[in-house]
Amino acid sequence: MNSMTITLSLRDVLLTLLTLAAMVGLFYFIFTLRRLMAVVEEWRRVTGRAEMLISQVQKVMESAEITLSSATRLIESGQSTVDDIAAVSGSARQLSEEIIGNISLIISPIRYFSSLVHSLQRAVEALLERRKKKETDTEENDER
Repeated sequence: MNSMTITLSLRDVLLTLLTLAAMVGLFYFIFTLRRLMAVVEEWRRVTGRAEMLISQVQKVMESAEITLSSATRLIESGQSTVDDIAAVSGSARQLSEEIIGNISLIISPIRYFSSLVHSLQRAVEALLERRKKKETDTEENDER
């Protein structure tokens, strides 16, 4: 009978084991490379989001600068308005003081004239009272 014998040498076994280890290493390398590619892709997405957020933050900063400059202008114009109101109120106060002084000058002679008229009125009333009293006294004397 023909028998077939398989002879394996130590070298063949070691080469087979080395080939298997190389294949496992290659599969592991491919698996690791895929995971690395997934991490790189995630990093790209995060970087894209960060760039988008950076542009939005820049827009917000520009808007904040515009708002700050508008607020500064508003405060400055408000300050000038307050200064204008203070000037107008000072002028109004000065004008009212002048008017009050002029009215006092006008009222003083009117008061003097009024007191003179009042004094004359009391004097006339007193004279009329005396006259009346004299007439009643004369009538009483004539009746007696």
